[in-house]
Amino acid sequence: MLDEPSTGMDPSSRRFMWDVILDNVKERAAILTTHSMEEADALCGRIAIMVKGQLRCIGTSAHLKNKYGDGFTLELKLVDGTGPAGVTAIKEFMTATFHSPLLTEEYAGRLAYKIPTQQQTIPTGTVFRALEEQKAAGLLEEYSFSQTTLEQVFIEFAKEQERTSNN
Repeated sequence: MLDEPSTGMDPSSRRFMWDVILDNVKERAAILTTHSMEEADALCGRIAIMVKGQLRCIGTSAHLKNKYGDGFTLELKLVDGTGPAGVTAIKEFMTATFHSPLLTEEYAGRLAYKIPTQQQTIPTGTVFRALEEQKAAGLLEEYSFSQTTLEQVFIEFAKEQERTSNN
């Protein structure tokens, strides 16, 4: 049983502690409690999230992200000098590719979109191919396409706990 084993440690010591834990649980089971989803992701084969003392979900990190996450985040950095026409072209590309992407941020040649899971109906390989075509066309400098993090899943459960506490 490990309760918050790396709380308060600097990153180097935390990584060392995680390596020690991983080396010692290869042939054993361990129970770990933590508020650090990074720690849970690094150390746990199965993760359980509790809300108000009730077990709300259990599964692998990937399973929890797929089931309780709210899709994907796509961050785009436009090539300097593309101007308003480039921004418009990328926005049109996003709408054509994802049908109803949610623009969450736009500043200084950077755009961030939320792609809900149900909207992500095209294969991931096709998404990357389309983004690479936009890079080749000279509109995008770089991009990042990522799944909802375990931290974001945990935060949604914590918000639910807060909402039910206020009722």
